[in-house]
Amino acid sequence: MLYFCLYHMIESGPLVEKLSLFRQFLISLMLGLMFMLITRLSEMGGGAEFGAGFSGILFYTVMSSFLSVFHDSFVKYTLRSYGWYLLLAIVLLLSARLLSGLSIWTLPEYRAMFLAVSIFYFITSLAARIIRAVYHFAETSL
Repeated sequence: MLYFCLYHMIESGPLVEKLSLFRQFLISLMLGLMFMLITRLSEMGGGAEFGAGFSGILFYTVMSSFLSVFHDSFVKYTLRSYGWYLLLAIVLLLSARLLSGLSIWTLPEYRAMFLAVSIFYFITSLAARIIRAVYHFAETSL
């Protein structure tokens, strides 16, 4: 019951329109770059910039998957979000490489983290679309 009230409140509010995929990308990019600079300035070493970059990527995956429930079209929102995800991952991973001086190929734990986050994103975005379809079916069948 609470979920459906929250769903209608968010769906009818301006939050969904204001947080377009481009804005989600920018927010996540700024967050990841800010954390990377903090780790670089604190001289953590060991490729910690990659972990900081993944915080921006993970933030994007959670935000995009959650907001995809409120969009009608799979093609217009979810498929486009995959492109923005790839662009965000490329920019943040290249930034981490430049800041740390290390390649992600020399850090197996971060390669595994990238694979895990990518799988998580694709599964949760598809699950969100399934939830949307079930909710829409239940709403129209009543």
